[in-house]
Order: sequence, then structure tokens, then C-alpha cells
Amino acid sequence: MPRIPYAPPPPTHLPSSGAKAAMVVLWPAFLTAAALNAAFFSLVDPHDLVVHGVPLEIDKLAAYAIGFAVCFFFSALSSFMTWSLAKPPESQPIERRSPYSL
Repeated sequence: MPRIPYAPPPPTHLPSSGAKAAMVVLWPAFLTAAALNAAFFSLVDPHDLVVHGVPLEIDKLAAYAIGFAVCFFFSALSSFMTWSLAKPPESQPIERRSPYSL
């Protein structure tokens, strides 16, 4: 009798399409927000930030967190727009006919 190679069973816990969409949108947004936050705050000290002529009097950690949240929001918005525009449209089935039929 021939030996059958072992094949592991297929996974039973595959993510749903909504979870996949969230991963596709949020993971690049997280990476982009981290890079933007690091780049911005490596050039600007949080104690030097001024809004409408009034210096911000917040802790450095709070400034980093707020900056990350703002970057993450706009990066997620950008990723969502890219994902929604890149999806193929819901198309109708194509009627297949011979070019010689009437």
C-alpha cells in the first residue's frame, strides 16, 4: 500500500472579510503614523509648539500621544480611501455568446 504524505488540516479560524479589511487599512496606517510621529518629533521639541500664539503647556508624553493619534487618524483615512478605490466593482455576470449568433 502506498504511503500517503501527512497534510495538516486546514485552519478553522480564518479571519472574516471585515477583519481582513481592517488589517489592510489599519496596519499601514499604524506604520505610517509611527514614522511620521518619529520624524516630526525628532525635528520639533514638544515644548516649542505654539497654537494661536499661546505655547502649549502639556507634558512631552501627552504631545507625543496626541501627535501619534492625529497622524494615525489621517493615515487611516488615507489607507481607507485607497482600499475603497482599489476594490474591484461588483460586476454583473457576463453573458457569453458566440460572435456568430444573432
